[in-house]
Amino acid sequence: MGYLYADGSKEFYGNGKGNRAFLESVNPLNDSPFGTLGKHYVYAEEGEVIAVASSAQNMGLGRIRVTSPSGKVYKTSANNVGRIMDRGEGTLRAEIQGPRVGYDPYEIKVSSSEIGIWSVEFFSPFGEYAMSNSDFDVPDIPVSKDWVQPTMEYVVAWDVSVRDSQDNRWISGRVFTNILTLRIHSKKMSNAEGAFHGTNYVLTDDGHVYRVHGNGSNGIHFSYFVNNKGFLDTEGNPLYKSINTSKYHNSIHNPTAEDSGGNVTHKMFYTFPDKDMPAYASGAFPGENTWLYTKKSNSIRIENIRIVGIEGTENKLGRKGSLISFETNQAGIYKLSVDHVVKAGAVARFAKREFTVQAQVGRNEYFWDGLDGAGKFMSEGGNYGVVVEVASLGGEVHFPYLDMEINPMGILIEEMIEENLFKPTKVYWDDSEVSAGKSGEMSKPVVNKEGISSAVNGHKWGTYADTDINWLYSGNDNYGSYSFGNNKGMDTWAFTAQSIQRVEKQITVNVMDLAVEEIQPSSLLVTEGESFSYTLWAKNYGPSQAEDAVLMIRIPELLTLEDVKLYSSCARETDKVAEEGVLKLHLHIPVGCEVQYVLHVKVPQELAEEFYGALHLEASLLRDLDTTDPDATDVSLSMKNRRNIYEDCTENGLGRGCNNILANMQVMLVEGMPVVNEPETEEPDNPMVGGPNIGRGIIESAFLIPNVFSPNGDGINDRFVIVGAESRGPVTLEVFNRHGKRVYFSSDYQNDWNGDLIEDGSYFLIVRGRDLAGKQFRRKSHLVIIRKLYAGS
Repeated sequence: MGYLYADGSKEFYGNGKGNRAFLESVNPLNDSPFGTLGKHYVYAEEGEVIAVASSAQNMGLGRIRVTSPSGKVYKTSANNVGRIMDRGEGTLRAEIQGPRVGYDPYEIKVSSSEIGIWSVEFFSPFGEYAMSNSDFDVPDIPVSKDWVQPTMEYVVAWDVSVRDSQDNRWISGRVFTNILTLRIHSKKMSNAEGAFHGTNYVLTDDGHVYRVHGNGSNGIHFSYFVNNKGFLDTEGNPLYKSINTSKYHNSIHNPTAEDSGGNVTHKMFYTFPDKDMPAYASGAFPGENTWLYTKKSNSIRIENIRIVGIEGTENKLGRKGSLISFETNQAGIYKLSVDHVVKAGAVARFAKREFTVQAQVGRNEYFWDGLDGAGKFMSEGGNYGVVVEVASLGGEVHFPYLDMEINPMGILIEEMIEENLFKPTKVYWDDSEVSAGKSGEMSKPVVNKEGISSAVNGHKWGTYADTDINWLYSGNDNYGSYSFGNNKGMDTWAFTAQSIQRVEKQITVNVMDLAVEEIQPSSLLVTEGESFSYTLWAKNYGPSQAEDAVLMIRIPELLTLEDVKLYSSCARETDKVAEEGVLKLHLHIPVGCEVQYVLHVKVPQELAEEFYGALHLEASLLRDLDTTDPDATDVSLSMKNRRNIYEDCTENGLGRGCNNILANMQVMLVEGMPVVNEPETEEPDNPMVGGPNIGRGIIESAFLIPNVFSPNGDGINDRFVIVGAESRGPVTLEVFNRHGKRVYFSSDYQNDWNGDLIEDGSYFLIVRGRDLAGKQFRRKSHLVIIRKLYAGS
């Protein structure tokens, strides 16, 4: 009975099983975001004839529109040329007999200027402006029975055929589509014989061919296509998961658009793809140019697999992650995996982690965040035994089913391994994001990442059962129309591992909590020509020792570093570098070891005015390359390929700073004059003139400089009184704010300053005079002005 001429619905249902699914012909809208007017494509060469026909031709507004590679449009007329119809032996026989026998096709001969890809659109009786009207059911028609074309937005039968230039034979395998949106009768979901059993051949961009059987699924109103990534995350990367939404267009590359950004929509044929097609062609296709039959590579080479910390250290892993790299001679999809070395009696230290990546010819590298397959970062320790595996994955195919309520038998996917020899392939899925369905209706297992032969379980979900709830319901936790796949995007994928390379590595994961604990200057007030020192302490709290920690000291630019010495019985200095105003001390610091450094510095003899004020010295302690400091590692990866203590602290993910950086601004540089200092003594309980004992004074014999006074007009301690000033005169008094600016000066101080125009706060004093023997002296002190202390008393 069969005449294998046409590419279309006849071959689609060639196995004679199940119910007929009607081809939707609508423009994109709402529940059909990828809607087309039943669009197909055909490759044709000079002298060949393209013959098209459909069951909807000349019914209402039903027509066929054909567009050439140059953009010329052909359209059928209001007659029966191009209509598949009953000629006395039934519609099914007419469809199966094919063009020029069962019906008169609409034919176009290809000229020399129109070689390439043509598009063919099948209008339903609603015409080229039809919109989806999915609330109406289609007739219940087994594929083995005669059919009737309804006045709906669907086409029952369709055909595109190519006749050779000698008019001797029909050429199969030239017709393909990017998406099929279908509707099947919905009132008998419990009828396994009424399910969808359509068959397609899938040609991938890297030359693989798959045969795909619907195998008894039923989606009522559903779409499917084949691509290389499945559903995508917000960054455009493959999810390798089904999605829990009916808003599919937000989560997948549009199959009606051109391939772009590494997203490829594979081509679905009704017969085995014609191997004589060129590798590439242009025409009436999205983006104009596209691939056709490319050749598979059978000699893929993978070599030089490495793990390098993100900061450049071989076989080390810190919280900033690492790069896994390899070289290959073949571009394509590859799977990387990191697993523990299996040893007898050993406990696995981490779960296997897998990545799927797009590789180019030459060297490729991919970021690994250090997390294992369970989402945990590897624990601290050295010499982890890991196996890194790189496998090329030829012919990766994803089969997104959009709104496919049930798939009780699973999709059957077979790969062509030799000429006309097909073998069931392993399939994979992950439905963990899909809302839980009724017991027995969910996929089993819900997650399959190890791979199962599609001949055994091609991603089964749902059963042949009718729903028992109101048809207005929209959930997926019932039977039939509301089974597990209702309004969901279900992804099933497969690929072929063509070449595998494994290497064993020993990696190290070091964690060290480093801290700068204290900085202590030897003097708080300094002036021109004066020498003083800073002492600082740092420590490694572990749990790993630091092999090359870097203590960085930013010394105020006006100071001259005279000497720096390490005092530690456990730490060892391995290098010392001064560059751009920063002293870098490379250190080996065992766990629990404390480091002490003393820096001797000197103020220049002559300074410009802008240098006076607080001196800012900063010390920071930076971890080893490719290690982790718990509160000083940049987890945002803003400085991915190098260490930077500031990013490490501010981007540590803890919402607070770190203990690795400490600044000291206690030392004030003030303008002064060369003097000889007398020994200073303290008398803590000596009262200050003009007020009660509210502070400690610096005393020399009967000479007292108070360090607190409260000029608030209450008659108590309202003037700054230096006890004994009258016998040491003339006394010079200078007052500086915390920025080193002089705010008060008297060359012959008479104990009359009331703090006028000076805000409350801390200040620095320099007092000059002569001792009882007539020798010149200078005293430095702090002063706090606080007006509110006695207010109202």
